[in-house]
Amino acid sequence: MSWHRALFWLVAVLAVGLVVAPAASAPTPRIVTESYFVPATDPGIVEDGQRYWSAGRPYYDPSNIAVPTLLILAEWDADTPFYMAQAVFAKLTNVPRKRLVLIGEGTHGVALEKNRMQLFREVQLFLDEAR
Repeated sequence: MSWHRALFWLVAVLAVGLVVAPAASAPTPRIVTESYFVPATDPGIVEDGQRYWSAGRPYYDPSNIAVPTLLILAEWDADTPFYMAQAVFAKLTNVPRKRLVLIGEGTHGVALEKNRMQLFREVQLFLDEAR
């Protein structure tokens, strides 16, 4: 996969996160009625996510993941603090390769901030290592 394509998908995923996070707290989440990257979204998926998230329960088991996994977060990310990433990282017991990267001086929107190039380099490095 070229770095251009990887970057496109990274930005798309981050854009969805930036849209979903505030929308998910609304009484009727906007994400249920509007689609940004796919023609249709099953509202049950969003509802399940909200129910698990608000109860503080995980809705997937990281030990079931069996592909190379890269976790990247930023120093000032209040949405996914480092201790949460460490907990998920420790449970990635069936992946062939994993890496946890902490980018300094960034928030949950690090892809749009001053250290975004470090984010892009880390993604590219991880993809290059798979070749």
